Amino acid sequence: MDKGACLKQLRERTGITQTEAARHIGISKQTLYKYENNVITNIPSDVIERMARLYETTPAFIMGWENSEQQIREAYYKGGIRRTITDREVDLIILYRAASRDTQTAIDKILGLEKVEKRDIG
Repeated sequence: MDKGACLKQLRERTGITQTEAARHIGISKQTLYKYENNVITNIPSDVIERMARLYETTPAFIMGWENSEQQIREAYYKGGIRRTITDREVDLIILYRAASRDTQTAIDKILGLEKVEKRDIG
């Protein structure tokens, strides 16, 4: 997936508009549109860092240097955590992360997790 498509997918998964995302990142809506459609491909590093924070990912993922599956597996396998989580559970996490915001919300409701906060285990 190219950088622009990745940015658009991340924004849509987050459930925010281009206007909202641009405001949070500190750029114009037009500039964000150009990034998402590969009109501008040379994105300043400070903008990529702000995008990564907003979209809860890493600059390396946005740049295409790592993929989400690799990122998730590494987070769950390091530091002895591997002994407490199965491959199937890692697969479920990967699928959950790839799902749309609406699908994630539906899954959260089914599991009774609507009010559970995200944790950083890495």
